[in-house]
Amino acid sequence: MKSCSKCYEIKEEKLFYKDKRATDGLYSHCKGCHKKFMNKWMGNNKDVFKKYQKKWNANNKDKTRARTKKWQSKNRDVGCYHSNLRRSRQQVFFKKLNEFQKQEVLDIYKMREDLSLASLSAGSNVVYHVDHIMPLKGGGFCGLHAPWNLQILTAEDNQKKHNKI
Repeated sequence: MKSCSKCYEIKEEKLFYKDKRATDGLYSHCKGCHKKFMNKWMGNNKDVFKKYQKKWNANNKDKTRARTKKWQSKNRDVGCYHSNLRRSRQQVFFKKLNEFQKQEVLDIYKMREDLSLASLSAGSNVVYHVDHIMPLKGGGFCGLHAPWNLQILTAEDNQKKHNKI
């Protein structure tokens, strides 16, 4: 048991980060207080933190790749949403979505992921895609990455459609 120097609560030692410089080998404040302090510091020092993070990522490419890959495998629907959002921002006629509409788009991607997983668990090899009814890039027109322009199709149907309406 150890007392936190910030909140003055007595807590288990596993709730403190390790510190080689300290006589007991632990930081003087608990993980919760440390997290609050770091969040406040990062909010006030965004430029310094971004530089540090960029340097750390450059020096630890394997760890960064593994962490990114793990996140992407757990959040495929969010990754697809951001990928399509990035592509749609390149369009001249990009329309900003409000929070409710963004959530609708995320729900569509989540529904697509759920359909694909249910199909695979049922023994079927049917994979589903989220399709833009009006393609983002097309001859003489430009669709939006918005809930009213999205539909869920089988991968086969979506690939047959190509870049057409």
